[in-house]
Amino acid sequence: QHLLTCDSVAQVQIVWCRAQGAVPLWLTQLAANSTDDNDNNNNRIPQRVAVEEHDDNSLNARFNLINDAPTAGILSQDDDLLRPCDAMNAGFAMWTLDPARMVGFDARRHRVVQPGVTSPEFDKLEKNDGDDDDNEAPIGHTVQTQDRDWYYEPKKANMGNRYSLALSKYAFLHKDYLKSYTHEMPAEIRTHVRDVLNCEDIAMT
Repeated sequence: QHLLTCDSVAQVQIVWCRAQGAVPLWLTQLAANSTDDNDNNNNRIPQRVAVEEHDDNSLNARFNLINDAPTAGILSQDDDLLRPCDAMNAGFAMWTLDPARMVGFDARRHRVVQPGVTSPEFDKLEKNDGDDDDNEAPIGHTVQTQDRDWYYEPKKANMGNRYSLALSKYAFLHKDYLKSYTHEMPAEIRTHVRDVLNCEDIAMT
């Protein structure tokens, strides 16, 4: 309902997992009352609310749209996030400058944490940030590989514009990337996302 107050929003597509129960009646009615129409010039106005029901209880479903989006730009948004219309418009304006890139509001950075193996760029910044968090436990998600451990954490203020990825919890991206995620990305990655119910943001980035 908040998104519908933003004039720049062409459509709100809601991904609903059937395993969580039936779509609430109020949401069904909201979608029904926002049917397709034409403007005075007979141009199609898309349905402003579309509910897509998925059988797959997986975070992969958020990028697997059943119906094509009416716009090239997509705002991928978690259901527990609300930001002002002005903030959304600012993010969209930034995305239009380079639609091939992902523009998000929540940045993260990655680092190698195995002793003796460091990421020089981030390690240099850590030593100049004025605190001693190198001795602290990693914050965020840790990924183990054969020869090293990685973790990613929230970007610190002193990092400026230096970051590794933008989370898809609230980010603009081109709709073609949804197709790439679902149909072109290695299936092993989607399987991992499904099994751990996490990491879809890293996979999309």
